[in-house]
Amino acid sequence: MTLEEKKRRLQEILIKLGKVAIAYSGGTDSSLLLIIARDVLGPGNVLALHNQTELQKPGEAKEAINRAIKCGFSLNDDLLVINSQPLNHQEIVRNDQQRCYYCKRLLYTRFLELAKQNSVPWLLDGTNSDDLLEPRPGKRAIAELNIHTPLADAKLNKQEIRLLSRNLNLVTWNRPSASCLATRISFDSPIKIKELHRIAVLEEIVEQLGFKGCRVKPDQSNPERIRIQIQEDDFSSISQATNRSALQRTLRSHGIYETFIDITGRKKN
Repeated sequence: MTLEEKKRRLQEILIKLGKVAIAYSGGTDSSLLLIIARDVLGPGNVLALHNQTELQKPGEAKEAINRAIKCGFSLNDDLLVINSQPLNHQEIVRNDQQRCYYCKRLLYTRFLELAKQNSVPWLLDGTNSDDLLEPRPGKRAIAELNIHTPLADAKLNKQEIRLLSRNLNLVTWNRPSASCLATRISFDSPIKIKELHRIAVLEEIVEQLGFKGCRVKPDQSNPERIRIQIQEDDFSSISQATNRSALQRTLRSHGIYETFIDITGRKKN
């Protein structure tokens, strides 16, 4: 199918559902789904649900909420913000390889309750067709709870979602893919809120030096050592001695004396 045909397919899926709640993270996928649903179904038929927790960088929730408000959603009306409090649940804190499953099931169970309270029959998730090819434990929770995934059902992949977002002038069209801060911590190392805050601060530092969309992964055995993943496009920048020196000086001022760069790099998707 062409991109336009996939877009029409997405619109048809939404029309059949009629009234929906959308798990809105503020990322590229859920932002596109939210706007197209709003355009197709109209005011009063789309409920945006956002989860603000300690697993996010502090500014991410604020940005996501503000973008939804600018698109016509009203806080505490058709835009509801909760905190699922994942760190109150030991199965999430222990951080085994099923952490995402437990976290997603906890969150979407809460979202389903909110949808029901607001007389909305369907909860939608921003999974795209590329996501279906990846081993993501959270997909099991989506299937178990009968959450709809219209982007994937319309066979839209990440590149196509970015293109549609750009065509709609959404600022999220070029946003690097995001994941919760817990993904920076090695499996089976318990999640601690102090460590999450430290990761958020260090990533903010690295991003301010020009490396947007980076990931900082602490060494669990040495608090003075980190590994950084940067976007593939930023390797030419990190190869410059002046940029490396600036990064080294800044990180040392925050107690980091050994910094390793992951040569795999991060793709924007």
